[in-house]
Amino acid sequence: MEENKREWVNHNACRFCKGSRGHTCYGYDCREAARAAGEYFESLKERFEPRFLLEKGSLCYGCPQYRHWTKTNDPYYFEECDMDQNGGVCDTEEPCFGGNRNTYQER
Repeated sequence: MEENKREWVNHNACRFCKGSRGHTCYGYDCREAARAAGEYFESLKERFEPRFLLEKGSLCYGCPQYRHWTKTNDPYYFEECDMDQNGGVCDTEEPCFGGNRNTYQER
């Protein structure tokens, strides 16, 4: 996965560079753009990564709103009764019926 990230960053770093808007690389540091591209790649990976311990047949599989208890920043926000059998909770504020809010698309 790290090689995929490196390759993606190499191909897309210019999109995160201020110089690309002026169509020039002169005077801009590529490291800043590469860092921004890497952070964006990580956010994409988190968004589409299947969630911990969920089976592929689960309605919540891969949903960006589903959080495993240990992955949540504030574990006291959720009551223990809110957890499902996988030890996770749903962060959505709007009701989800039959998985209709799950935007995960398996590739």
